[in-house]
Parts: sequence; structure tokens; C-alpha cells
Amino acid sequence: NGRLRVNGRKLLSLEEARDKWGKQLNVRFNGDSCDKFSAVADLLQQHKGKKGFSFVIETDEQQYELKAGADWKVSMSDGLLSELAQILSPHAVWVDYKSSS
Repeated sequence: NGRLRVNGRKLLSLEEARDKWGKQLNVRFNGDSCDKFSAVADLLQQHKGKKGFSFVIETDEQQYELKAGADWKVSMSDGLLSELAQILSPHAVWVDYKSSS
């Protein structure tokens, strides 16, 4: 019939969904963005939370993932993701989600 139907108990905002099901926030650095590391680190310290964080460093030859320790737990707020995307690029910021199993 072409109609859209949504069933659910509770409608969540994207930020609430990230908080509930988000596992880890990731940011990618490459040769063009390494000079922005300090700005990103300062921003992350302003958005402390309960979620894991990972730095993904790309070189011409390889990609390295550096998982941050407990001191780097962050919130996955809309504001943080937006500011990170402005500093780096929207494609350099993403969230890993918990599997449904």
C-alpha cells in the first residue's frame, strides 16, 4: 500500500541511540590532518563520558588503530561529533556500535 508504518515503545534521538548502543568513537588522522591532533585532543578532554575512543592513523603503507585508555572515555554527543567533523572532516569521524547478538 506504500504507507510507512513504525512500531516501537520509545523513539530515541540519534544522540540517545549512540549513548545506548554506541561502543566506540573513532577519528582518522592522515598526513594532511596530523597537525590537528592537539585541537582534537583538547576537544576530547572537554567531552568526557563513558564510551571508548580510538585514534586511527593512516600512512601511505598502513593503517594503525590506537585504542585510548580509560582517561580518554568520551561522550558521543552531537556537539562533539559535529566539532570533530569540522576540525577533521565528516568522513574522518565515525561510531562503532554494539552487535545485536
